Amino acid sequence: MNLTNNSNLHEGLFHAISAWFTKDQTPRSGYFRATELINPVQQTVLIHRYRDKIEVDADSLINAWRGTAVHEYLSRHDEHNVLKEVELETEIAGVRIVGHPDRYDSEGRVDDYKNCKVWKVVFKDFDDWEQQLNIYKYLLETNGFPVTSLTIVAIFDDWKISEARRGGDYPRSRSLTIPIRMWSREKAEEFIDWQVRRLLSYSQMDDSELPECTEEEMWAEPTKYAVMKEGRKSAVRLHDTEEAMNKHIEELGAKHYPEIRPGSRRRCADYCSASAFCAQFKKYKETMKEGEDDE
Repeated sequence: MNLTNNSNLHEGLFHAISAWFTKDQTPRSGYFRATELINPVQQTVLIHRYRDKIEVDADSLINAWRGTAVHEYLSRHDEHNVLKEVELETEIAGVRIVGHPDRYDSEGRVDDYKNCKVWKVVFKDFDDWEQQLNIYKYLLETNGFPVTSLTIVAIFDDWKISEARRGGDYPRSRSLTIPIRMWSREKAEEFIDWQVRRLLSYSQMDDSELPECTEEEMWAEPTKYAVMKEGRKSAVRLHDTEEAMNKHIEELGAKHYPEIRPGSRRRCADYCSASAFCAQFKKYKETMKEGEDDE
């Protein structure tokens, strides 16, 4: 994978991101990271397949790099962290699986720091965290380190004190500790083995035969059709179809007008380095362009 500096970042910042990217982000032949096992199959296969052709701009990596830098600082100054700078390995189906838990203490507690949005905790969207930490648990136990608990330490990027004061499910502070359900060793091994064999199987197939990413995996937001009113900034109502929007405007009468809010696939557009080689995303962009041309 080739790192570019098209955004002309400061030289010191670019070199720091480049060092982290080369060490921690570039895929290795014969290896899968824990995070690659929980990413969409199509994404992982394409990244490994086109790793020598993929270009990633350093500017798009700043948030991820900053999060890693914070994690490393926390680890370096934590005297109870037993496994500092240690990458754990095991082999399944002839492939090396590697992972690096953020924190493991002498009592067998595993903690992982996550920079994230508040909504992830509000909606209890923990499936990927549960999968990742249980892969770490399996790696630790395979290497002789017993595990007694799994915990996410969520650090919010967008926390607002005004929202916290309103109460409800909104977090009361900028960080929240979340216990994660532990799997049995058998369940973890079955999950890892299944994921590895899927990736190996699809790696032998053409791009067109890869399983398409789901709406959830693409972090898709559908197109919305808004009924607007003159003099008002927010929508009177959002509809899922253009037909429903037009019918509503007809019912409301004068001073109401339509506004189409195009959907998006945030992961594809901003967080998938293989998107330039993805037929599914290419087709989506062509469809969106056709929609613009029809307006």
